[in-house]
Amino acid sequence: MIIKSIVKAYYDYRHRKGYTARIGWLEPKEVDVYINTDDSEGEIPHIHIRSFRKKLRHLFKRKLNCCIMLEEARYFPHGKCRGTLNSVMRNKLNEFMHSFDKHWGLTIYEVACEEWDRNNDIDGVPVKMKEDEEGNVIIPDYTNIKPYK
Repeated sequence: MIIKSIVKAYYDYRHRKGYTARIGWLEPKEVDVYINTDDSEGEIPHIHIRSFRKKLRHLFKRKLNCCIMLEEARYFPHGKCRGTLNSVMRNKLNEFMHSFDKHWGLTIYEVACEEWDRNNDIDGVPVKMKEDEEGNVIIPDYTNIKPYK
């Protein structure tokens, strides 16, 4: 139990950058997936996705900067975060969210939900992860992201 707490504290320290909690990278390692801490848009649990390095921006018509809800595969445009993902990036995001984090033993989707809950506890709404009959977490299909309602 103590070792798990130490690993968790180290993971927290290592993945914090300013006011964000990094969830990970989409390949190539220049697309950053993160949670804003104490997000002003805390009423809807979501992740942020951005092109992190300037040299990648030529792959997109503009700098990649978008938000996607955690509880369903739907864009959540707000502020400067109004972009969308092309089909290649949607597939990469879906694979990423279904992959397992070796430190936590959870899917990246579950880690993102935990990070949202932990980093938006003041004003944020907790993520309501859906489960099947056997208690397994159902991860939204991020290959088909719908527009905001």
